[in-house]
Amino acid sequence: MKPLVALALLAVAIGCTDHDRGKPAGPLRVVNGSTTGFGLNGRRIAWEEAGGRIVVADLDSGRRVSVAKGGGESRMDMALAGSTVLWLDISGGNVREDALITASPGGHRKVLAKWYEETSASAPIGTLFGGVAGKGGMLAFGLYRLSPQGRNADACYDKPCRRHVSGGGTFTVTPGSLTLHRVLPPAQAVAAGDHLLAAAVLRKGALYSGKAQLVVKDLWTGRRRAIGARASIQAVALDRNRVGALIQGEDGFVHLLRVWDVTTGKLVRSVHVDRPRPVLSLSGSIAVLGSGPFFTVNVRTGRRHAFVGGGYGPWVTRGRLLWVETRDDGEPTARSVIRSAPLPGAAG
Repeated sequence: MKPLVALALLAVAIGCTDHDRGKPAGPLRVVNGSTTGFGLNGRRIAWEEAGGRIVVADLDSGRRVSVAKGGGESRMDMALAGSTVLWLDISGGNVREDALITASPGGHRKVLAKWYEETSASAPIGTLFGGVAGKGGMLAFGLYRLSPQGRNADACYDKPCRRHVSGGGTFTVTPGSLTLHRVLPPAQAVAAGDHLLAAAVLRKGALYSGKAQLVVKDLWTGRRRAIGARASIQAVALDRNRVGALIQGEDGFVHLLRVWDVTTGKLVRSVHVDRPRPVLSLSGSIAVLGSGPFFTVNVRTGRRHAFVGGGYGPWVTRGRLLWVETRDDGEPTARSVIRSAPLPGAAG
């Protein structure tokens, strides 16, 4: 099984030159068995294989490393830096048990946070997940905690209730040592750059409205900058000196994609987009939105390209799109197909 997977991944890497105008390349490359999570950073990809192990593979060499035991019962959010992996492990039903775990090869594994999420409440309360991100040598995640006004949890079951931000934070994890650092307030979305961290932060103690402040922090200098006005931010992305946010409109249907210059804080472009899943990537003038079906938008020209997509991703690496399609999940014939395509209009 291991040699087969390594060969499949290597074939993806050397087969990534025959795509045309954003269409998937020729032969499908397959990871056999059910998978419950994928993450990408540069040319390294991580996933949980059918046997419950978290693995990292290099797309260029095909070499793979077994990192740690996984065990999630459902689709996981996952990020990596080098061979260190950070993932959300989910189990349970109406009362969902979540755990945020990080691990590196050699038996290093740490549970960073564990909580129960009351999914049956009409308005979510308790600890909520703000996402994971990995770029270069940075790993980050966000958490925020919502509590009912007056701490009457029963008030949130029968009807919408007023909640305030009672805890959480934005954290980085040092690859290898797994050291945890709190770097920003609670956040409902995060994105990582080589030394920049973007987060949709919430003010502790404030009444929760769904609106957050986009903040970019330089982890080398400690400098932080607030970007734009508070808004219902669904996802954030970083690419060099650009930061983007997917913002839900007041009616819940119209969404805005906004891109700013990190250095000046000035708005570069605002584009109306169809309501995608809250997944966002930036590469130069190209934004990639959604998961499953996804699309790209050239923020200069407004030109768009649609993709059928799949179960995980999309990601952008070396000017190419990469995503994973899952087939026959839970069946003996289960497999995950890794696809790649050029980033449309990257020169525009």
